[in-house]
Amino acid sequence: MRWLGIVLTLVVHVVPADAGTANGPAAAVVSEQALRAAPDGVQLNAGWRYHSGDGAGWAAVDLDDTAWEVVNPSLTPDTLPTTGWRGHGWFRLRLTVDESLRGRSVVFTLLQLGASEVYLDGRLVARFGRVGTSPQTELPDVALYEGRKIGALAFDDRPGHVLAVRYSSFTAIRQRPGAPHGFLLAVHDGDISDAIDRYAARIRQEVRERGFYTALPIAFSLLHLLLYLFYRRQRANLHYAAFTFAIGAAIFASGEAFVFPRSLLALNVYAAAFKTSLVVAGAFGARFVYELFHGRPPRGARLLGSAVAILAIAPWVHMSPSFMMAPACIWLVVAFLEMLRVVALAVKRGRPCAWVIAVGFLATGVSAAYSLTQFVLPGLFVPIPGQMLGILCLLISMSIYLARDVGQTNRDLETRSDELRTLNSELEARVEQRTEFIRSIFGRYLTDEVVESVLSDPEGLDVGGGKRTVTILMSDLRGFSTMAETMDPEQVVLLLNNYLGSMTDVIHRWEGTIDEFIGDAIMVLFGAPVWTDDHASRAVQCALEMQRAISGVNARNLSLGLPTVEMGIGVHTGDVVVGNIGSEKRAKYGVVGNAVNLAARIESFTDGGQVLVSEDTWRLVANVAEPAGTRTVQPKGLMSPITLYELKGEAAS
Repeated sequence: MRWLGIVLTLVVHVVPADAGTANGPAAAVVSEQALRAAPDGVQLNAGWRYHSGDGAGWAAVDLDDTAWEVVNPSLTPDTLPTTGWRGHGWFRLRLTVDESLRGRSVVFTLLQLGASEVYLDGRLVARFGRVGTSPQTELPDVALYEGRKIGALAFDDRPGHVLAVRYSSFTAIRQRPGAPHGFLLAVHDGDISDAIDRYAARIRQEVRERGFYTALPIAFSLLHLLLYLFYRRQRANLHYAAFTFAIGAAIFASGEAFVFPRSLLALNVYAAAFKTSLVVAGAFGARFVYELFHGRPPRGARLLGSAVAILAIAPWVHMSPSFMMAPACIWLVVAFLEMLRVVALAVKRGRPCAWVIAVGFLATGVSAAYSLTQFVLPGLFVPIPGQMLGILCLLISMSIYLARDVGQTNRDLETRSDELRTLNSELEARVEQRTEFIRSIFGRYLTDEVVESVLSDPEGLDVGGGKRTVTILMSDLRGFSTMAETMDPEQVVLLLNNYLGSMTDVIHRWEGTIDEFIGDAIMVLFGAPVWTDDHASRAVQCALEMQRAISGVNARNLSLGLPTVEMGIGVHTGDVVVGNIGSEKRAKYGVVGNAVNLAARIESFTDGGQVLVSEDTWRLVANVAEPAGTRTVQPKGLMSPITLYELKGEAAS
């Protein structure tokens, strides 16, 4: 299995030696003691001599290379040859092998950014890629942070040896301007497989840790994105989701670009993604804290957003690890400082729980300072958790604040819900009181069924007023005024209550609406306020039953020592205006129109025990009532006479 990561330099054993080759002293000594102290290999990164171009015999042991320039073969920007690096050349290293290693097998590993041919004492021992003298002829075999096993080599009895490397890196120069373009050689004692296995285990652990620190922000991002999708008014969740996603993407891209790149192309792509992620993280992180503590972006946010967009796109225009790295990092630092300022101001102003995010920033600062120690003290190894713990604490603190915000929202909703339940109970009580009041008022004039129908379907009650065809029943006792003059007031009231009570029961059975009692007269509506298609039929049948009920009224009157009574009833069907009539302070549901007056005129033509209906009503009830005869009369207020129909009972089935 291929193993990833750079072979860490645990011990570099480079000392001057007395032994050497024919053309100069050895630049390095490899001893058994050094190899035992460095299980991951001794890196040979000093004492190399360099010459540009190509030449026959440049790998030979006896070549005089004293005039060649001494360089570091890693070819970092600060270790380039003084003559410059033009893309290809030769590197030679003279070394002395300790007497204890003579005749023993050793192993070389190579890490490179181009193509190479490796020679030992003039003999080709390994080739990686195709070394070229131009970009067109080069075929790189990139071993970015990936060990290349050269093979087991046995030094002969000579103490001095020459390592020569023919090397080119045109592709790296083109794709990685300003970055290292060279190689590193390390020597190992015996079989390197054990060292590779140990390092591979460490790399796998690092990969797992980096995967964890990548997946955690992504998980936070998805969680808060879902929270935003379910409740879009809380835009802070959206900004936090974008911020954490960018952090996770930056962690992943940094590993792929700067720790475990698979190729030069992958390095450039992931480096661009890393820089873009830094820019996006800074933008949405700042937008997040502004949304939390200001509720709106700062002035000039649109202009700044355009600049940030350009900064995020720029790394993809020219894909190089170093291009736009400084501006992206500076922007991230500026954005974090602005975030810290906003949070500190919120804490100062007493914003509830703003200190939670402030603690996250404090942890980030401590972690950043700790991570910088690897640059201040290069020998100190800073593990990944030390680098990532601070940013992880910041993300968790922000998530906790949002969770607390959601919890507070839920508590506020519960409080509002309790208030609404209380208010609803009060409203229900008021509605019930109002309903009972309406029921008590309408119950005097309507049947319980009609009242319940009006209450359950208010549209059936036209409270605004409107024109409607209804049937009006008018009844009156004959000779009651004269009779009342000879009776005591108590007897008058008793007689009226006996009469009106019986008539009300009959009217309710036929679902009529008692518009009003006028002394001994009764005005009843059919078809209002609740509309029925058979309003005329109901009115006529109600009138006939009222006449039949008079016998019961008189029987009770006699038992109470009261006189008997006779009643006349007139019925007319016509158009009226129905609705609430009156003022805002006092209104009454009733009807107005000529039909009301005509119904009263018809009733005035009746004798005791008679039911007279107009021709308009008769046309609607001819199939349910039996006529006893007709009369032609001239009502007051009409220009021409009308025909009235006297009813004697219901029509035969």
